[in-house]
Order: sequence, then structure tokens, then C-alpha cells
Amino acid sequence: MSPKKIFYLTVVFWLLIFSGFIAYKEYTLRTGTEVTLKTVPVDPRDLFRGDYVVLNYEISTLDLDEIPAEDHFEYNDPVYLGLELKDGYGLPKKIYRTPPKDELYIRGKVKGILYEEEPIPEEEIMPEEIEISEEEPVPEEEILIEEPVPEEEIPIEEPVPEEEISANKLIVEYGIESYFVPEGRGNEIESSRWDGKEVDVEVVVDRFGNAVIRNLLIDGEIVEF
Repeated sequence: MSPKKIFYLTVVFWLLIFSGFIAYKEYTLRTGTEVTLKTVPVDPRDLFRGDYVVLNYEISTLDLDEIPAEDHFEYNDPVYLGLELKDGYGLPKKIYRTPPKDELYIRGKVKGILYEEEPIPEEEIMPEEIEISEEEPVPEEEILIEEPVPEEEIPIEEPVPEEEISANKLIVEYGIESYFVPEGRGNEIESSRWDGKEVDVEVVVDRFGNAVIRNLLIDGEIVEF
């Protein structure tokens, strides 16, 4: 095959890729359900990278003590978060392992797991000050010499089974964590968030749980670019 044909095939291949991506976005925007999601600030060092802003949502961290979940999840597992609409906002309802039927949900992937820390029993907590009482010396004839315990009799502490270690929170990504903006506008958006203004994101979620960003909102007003 000539270099010219290879070049044309490469161009056609990438055109098909971009066309499919655009078609997927258009399908979601035209057929999906509009949902507003609340954002939360992220580390200032990661706020603005070039020409896009980094978005972190309230639903990015799912508290398993507050939100019912099907089974347990591992890193990179798919997550289907059922949403209920309240005043236009999408609030977490239930975490599913498989897509729920007849329910609005958004599809994501587990990118972090926080485990619950077991509290230290009170009897194991040492007091700050312990009174040491002076004891009388024990007569030599009363001193008992303990025989060494045979190796096989020394109790071995068994490890805690993995199933007894419960996850407390899931860190989930939904594919809407970055949003491209004109050069110079990202700092404006992030400054608004740190100044106490509400920064929300209008997304459209299709019936397969795919989400696409439609608008950024600051204090309820659409940010025009």
C-alpha cells in the first residue's frame, strides 16, 4: 500500500472517530434528562489546567453510611448511581452494581475507596499519668522462674479477614470532571467558587447513564463564553 493511501485511510479513520464522538454527545443532549449538579472546591493547585477547569461534584464522594448500595465495590468497578430530582438538582438515591430499570441514573467508575477506621477500645487507651506505687522487694526464695513456652504453644495472631474491613466512602468519576473554556476564563470560574459563590453544572443524562455537560452556572446564572 502506497504512503498516499495510508495517509488517506488515517485521515478517514480519525474523521470517523471524531464523528462518532460528536454523534454520541448530540444523542445524549437531545434525548437525555437535564440535571443540575452541585460542585465542591478542589485543591487550588489542580483547579485550572490550560484551557479547561477541573470539576469536583458532591456526588464524586459517596458516603456508604448515608447512601444504600448493592454489594461492595472495588477499584475501577462500574457504578450506577440512582438520582432523584429535587428542585432540579440530582441527589444520590442508591448505588447500583448494574443499571437500574425505569430509574434516572448516572454511570461512573470507582477511582478511590476510603475505609472506615475502627475506634480504639477505651481499655486500650493509656492514661496520661499513671501512679507508680513502690513495691517491697520480693524475697529470693519466693521468686518463681518461668519456664519458656514451647514454640508451638505461642498463640499466633490471625489477620483480620478482608470481608470484615468495610469501605466507608467511594470516590467516583463520571467523565464530566473537566470542562473546556476560553483561555483566561478558568481562573474567573475557580475564583468565584472560592469566594463562596455557588458553582453548579447543568448536565444531560441519557437512558444509558452517560452524562454530558451543557452549561456552567454561577449563582444560578449561565456562564456565557
